[in-house]
Formats: sequence, structure tokens, C-alpha cells
Amino acid sequence: MKTIPYRPHPAQKEFHQSKARFRTLICGRRWGKSLAAANEAIMAGLRKPNAHIWLVAPSYPLTQTLWRTVVKYMPREAVLHMHNAQKSIELKNGTYIEARSADNPLSLVSVGLDLVIIDEAARVDGRVAWYQSLSPALGDKQGRAIFITTPLAFNWVYDIYMLGLSGVDPDWQSFRFPTSTNPFFPAIELEKQKQLLPDRIYRQEFLAEFISDSGAVFNNIEACVKGSLEAPQQYHNYILSVDVARYEDFTVLGVMDTASGHVVAFERFGKLDFNSQKIRITNLATKYHAKTYIDSTAMGLPILEDLRHTGLNVEGITIQTLSKANLIDALSLALEQEKISYPKIDVLVEELRAFEYQTSPTGHLKSGAPKGKHDDCVIMLAMLVYGLNRSNMRVKTFNYYSG
Repeated sequence: MKTIPYRPHPAQKEFHQSKARFRTLICGRRWGKSLAAANEAIMAGLRKPNAHIWLVAPSYPLTQTLWRTVVKYMPREAVLHMHNAQKSIELKNGTYIEARSADNPLSLVSVGLDLVIIDEAARVDGRVAWYQSLSPALGDKQGRAIFITTPLAFNWVYDIYMLGLSGVDPDWQSFRFPTSTNPFFPAIELEKQKQLLPDRIYRQEFLAEFISDSGAVFNNIEACVKGSLEAPQQYHNYILSVDVARYEDFTVLGVMDTASGHVVAFERFGKLDFNSQKIRITNLATKYHAKTYIDSTAMGLPILEDLRHTGLNVEGITIQTLSKANLIDALSLALEQEKISYPKIDVLVEELRAFEYQTSPTGHLKSGAPKGKHDDCVIMLAMLVYGLNRSNMRVKTFNYYSG
């Protein structure tokens, strides 16, 4: 048996000691689940000649993590051929290890497999990838499977996780380890993440807790309802955010005092032509001498370009899937920590209450307004938090309202 330069920590050892045919490993970020799974693949390949092992991930780019770890720890003297472009290894004992993408689950139909490792399993469409493709491929060889992932709502991975905990079927065993059980992850960094992230995200990503796939995104909404709208004050610094209307939506403007984090001005209107919208934005930005942030996605782009020609201090924010998630996470944290406040603006408060987590058909967790509802005020407030965080990172010696 070839030796592998891998020294598992105690929690990894507990996982490796399991003899169950199907193992589910639910872990916090940076626990070392890819390292543990990669070495399971290597050991299986070295022990069993002529085996066929697959490393599966939600998409082709995501196969890189597990593949690179296998390549790093695989003893070179055991390798006959290694093809990095195709992500396949042929060992001298006749075993093949291949990386595969689950972005097209039906393409995973295969001849018999001895071991399948599914990385980020919660982000894979298990209904097709596992139940229709991979599970049958393990049948004739009585092959094994390992599912590694951080949790993502109560999807199919939660079902197999609970099966492994129930003891009903001895073929199944489940493990759940928070990041803190990795002795090599700095405790100070874990505490930093706890302070930076919204509670819900921290619990999912670092405590490895299953969180409901729907429900309110924001907490502490009512606690942040304070004060009233305010006229511009001398020597105060202001920022303005603009969520531009799309079709049936509303254009929403909000102004925040960067010293207090309080929303001091609010406008919401629909069915105005671009010229009328630009006039209202310009008037409000001029009134408060405010640095302006505008959603420059699609319909907001021509307004952004025209506003820049007027001499306004304006910055565009392209709101796509990832950037929107970051904006929403930052807003959630600001609400939890009461770093911002706003008057009792009913439409704003109701949009915050209604904003919810949803799960897509592929198991991806996202947030948004319920079907048929609006999120214009939420996005406006999220952009104000973005601007507030930006302004707090630099000395505030510009854009002061001076009467």
C-alpha cells in the first residue's frame, strides 16, 4: 500500500472510520471536507484494482477543488496516466478516477461505478443526478457513495442526512461538523465571521445548520423604525440611492445621513418617463449634496450616463445574482446590529417583512420578494447600506451639505 501525506484531524478520523456504504458529511466552511473526501477516493483507488471512481460537482468549474486535491495527494508511483484536461487518472492497478459535472444530470448515466463522491451535494439536482443516474450506476458493483456539502435549506440532502441519523438502514450514516471542529481553523477568524455575517448565514455556513428554505430574510425590522424624515443639516454628509423602475415596478429614492445611518428622505413613484425621473433624482441629490448610487442594471444605465453629464457625483451598481446576494447580506447585518434606522415608512417596512428565502428547482437558495410583490424599497435600502459602508471606510471631507 502506497503512503499518502495526509494527516486527518480528529473529526476527519471519525468520518474515515465509518464502514457505511453511503455516508453524508455536512460541514461548515473550511472544515476540510474536500480534503477528507479526496483521500477517500485515493485510498479506494489504491486498494481496489480495476475500480471506477467518479468525483461529481454541481458544475464543471466546481470540480476543480476535489480534482486538484486528489492530484496533490495521489502517490505518483501509483499513476499510469494523468490527464488534467479531461480530469482523469488511470492507476497502474487499472483503476480510473474521473471528475464529472452535474450541470446536466442526465449525462451522469454510466456503466458500473465503485465509488461516487458528490461535492457540494446540496447544490446538485439530486432528483435526477442521484436518484436517476448515479444511484443505479452503483447497483451492479454494490458501489459506495459519499455526499459532502455545506447545508442548503431542507432539500434532498437533508432527507439522506436524516436517513443516516435514523439508524433505520445500516447502509447509511451521517455526520455533521461545524467549522470549529477543525483545530487548524483560527478561532479568531471564526469570531470575525460571526460578527461580519448575518446570523442566518453564519449558522448555515459555519455552524453547518440546516435553515428553512423559505421565510423572512430580515430580522429587527421594527427596532430600526425611528425618528422622522429630515431636511438637510449643515455640515452633514449624505448619500442617495436610486432603484430604477422596471416595467410594473416603482422607482425609489432614499437619502441617508452617513453619521447616523438614518434615512432622512424617501420618494417612490411609478409611470414616469426617464426625463422626469432624472429631474427628481437631480433635485434630491442637489438638495442634500449627496453622493448618488444608482442601480445601473439594464434600464438604469442610460439614466446613470445622463446624470454623470450633469456633474452629479454618481456611481453605478450592477445588481446581478451574486452582487444582489452580497447587498442583501449586508443589509441583513445592518438591521441585526441596528446600524441603520428609518422613519415609519409603511411600504418600506412591509417590503422588508415580505422579503423571503426561496429555493430554486435545483436546490439553490436565493432571496427575493414573494411572487407578485415588489422589492424596490429593499434594494434602495440595501444600496444605501452599501454606500454607508463605503463612506465609513474613508475620511468624510467631501459632499458636505453646508446650507
